[in-house]
Amino acid sequence: MKNLIPTLLVIVITILSCNPSEPENNQEITLKVEDVSCIEARLNIQTNNISLPVQINLTANSSLINQFTLTTSDSLIVIDSLQPNSSYTFQATISNNISSNSVNAVTMDTTSHDFNWQTFTFGGDGGSSYLKDVAIINENNIWAVGEIYENGEKYNAVQWNGIAWKLRKILVNFRGDSIFLPLEGIRAFAESDIWLVGSLPIHGNGKIWTVYDVRKITNSDLSLSQAWGHSSEDIYFVGRSGSIAHYDGNNWRKIESGTNLDVYDIWGDYNEQTGEYAILAVAAKLLHSADRDILKIAKNGVEKIDETGIDWSLRGIWFK
Repeated sequence: MKNLIPTLLVIVITILSCNPSEPENNQEITLKVEDVSCIEARLNIQTNNISLPVQINLTANSSLINQFTLTTSDSLIVIDSLQPNSSYTFQATISNNISSNSVNAVTMDTTSHDFNWQTFTFGGDGGSSYLKDVAIINENNIWAVGEIYENGEKYNAVQWNGIAWKLRKILVNFRGDSIFLPLEGIRAFAESDIWLVGSLPIHGNGKIWTVYDVRKITNSDLSLSQAWGHSSEDIYFVGRSGSIAHYDGNNWRKIESGTNLDVYDIWGDYNEQTGEYAILAVAAKLLHSADRDILKIAKNGVEKIDETGIDWSLRGIWFK
């Protein structure tokens, strides 16, 4: 009987030391390579069950290359000053020794920088000529839009045909009159599927153009200048005094932007993680104030993004 006592004690101690209801520590950092260029790598860093903000140490090939404070659970970081055609292994850690997975990236090799540049000049008489936007359909079909004065005539586009630039005067029928609009923006999906923006949106095939009277359609004072979309069935337009409109191939809709600033630019790209397009726009009052807004645009509305740390006005946006 005495020999059974130590065995029973071991069993009791083992049972008491194992608490199946105790929660597991699932603190995680996940690192993913989003894009790589010759000297840059874009890394997506995500956290799970980690209190924010948190100090992150980022290493490349086991050497510390960056320390920063992470404030969101899903962030994109850009690592620059890398060497072309080189292999890197990145890993992120925090102070309590929680480490991410290791990810590998190979930077692209450089190509020849021996470019031959040509300058083409348009206009020069009758007023100040300018070009504001460009769209490349292919190497033999490039459009630039603006307002050009030449030989007493006024044009609002130039087109490259692979050999030379041709001046284009695009007229549209607006409320019964043939009118000329100075153009500010262009978005082309194909040779026969081109959108122009000059206060109003214009669609055409390069020869025949249709203007959309969005102010009358939406009963608003929209004044548009730029466009972005991934097709003519899902395209957004932005402009002055917070103007934003959407076209789905059949219907126009005004979108409340939540700002009175001029929306100067818009850009978007497909987000593989969400399966949706991420669309951002920038708004400001250039030459008048440093006020600015960064807008995240979706079909269900507009959200202002925190622009803490930006002390200047904004004019353009691009991301990948």
